Amino acid sequence: PLSMMTSPSGSSCVLDFRAHSSALYDEKYIVVLWTRAGNPAKRVLVSKCQPYHSDILDEYTRAEGKALLKEGWEYRVEGGGILQISGPEKTVHTFGKSGGFGYPDLDTVKELLLSHFPAPEWTHNITITSYVR
Repeated sequence: PLSMMTSPSGSSCVLDFRAHSSALYDEKYIVVLWTRAGNPAKRVLVSKCQPYHSDILDEYTRAEGKALLKEGWEYRVEGGGILQISGPEKTVHTFGKSGGFGYPDLDTVKELLLSHFPAPEWTHNITITSYVR
């Protein structure tokens, strides 16, 4: 099931993640910046079960992002990496980079994930490395 979360700042996360699953969520993610004249920018962290970061973007823009495109919003991918979430242990870990989209901004990734997996309830290890999967 898809989990869509939006913070008060308007940032959001779109994840194929079940919070109560006993399995470790271990998938790639991308950070998408949406812009439209006269509107504040929106950043979305998107993680889906896809083999490539570009496949995540394709699925996202055909599904959840489709309405924004119809409203005239434009997007740019600001990098990607690998996201691991353990619901039972309440841990969030990122690492790596996207081979096609490059490194995401570390502060942006932290902000997006902390707004949806708040401390101290969740433990975070948010890093960006040169690892490509």
